Amino acid sequence: MENQPTLRRLCGKLYGLLGRTHKLGFVAITVMMLVSAGLNQVTPLAIGHLTDNVIGEAGLDFGTVLPSLLLILAVIIVNEFLKVGRRLVVEDTATRTDKTARQNAIAALLHAPLAYFRTHMTGNIHGRLNRSLEGTTRLIKLVFMDFAPSVFSAVAAIVVIFVKLPPLVAVVTVLVVPIGTVIVLRQIATQRGIRVELLGKRRPWTERWWNSWAASRQSG
Repeated sequence: MENQPTLRRLCGKLYGLLGRTHKLGFVAITVMMLVSAGLNQVTPLAIGHLTDNVIGEAGLDFGTVLPSLLLILAVIIVNEFLKVGRRLVVEDTATRTDKTARQNAIAALLHAPLAYFRTHMTGNIHGRLNRSLEGTTRLIKLVFMDFAPSVFSAVAAIVVIFVKLPPLVAVVTVLVVPIGTVIVLRQIATQRGIRVELLGKRRPWTERWWNSWAASRQSG
């Protein structure tokens, strides 16, 4: 376990693979996520304003409702543009990170001793390299397209809840977050290592035979 890289070290290595322009891209992504998280709270607040204060008024006409509807429409349009912009930056960053990582991996393999290739099949090396790099690319996309925006939106929603609701009701509402987090972490802990074990069992018999044969030659 001590030899396994920590999440902080892994993120540092991924960050080091990026150029200066794409490092600044992460700042732009963060700003877009913060703005989008704030805009996500405008729509329910505008609908609540319509429901509580506008629709119940006597002599309601379309002109009274129009400003709130235009606000909701503007928020939706701006949010969609932010999502498209964030996806473009994330896809570009993930692609360039994958390219740099592959170049570094190939350079390392070219300088590896021949003994390494006698004990590791070429297909095995290629498969492990592809799985690792594809997993890195998926991690970047997952964090900046799904996980981080959800976290920012949740934080913004919690702030709005404490501003708009009584403290006791807000606390009870927010308790859903830690309870759900504990359940997810428990599920992750119980499933740790299952994917690695399944991948090991799916290795072809030729690879297992080759590794055992190479090990017997070395011991002999």
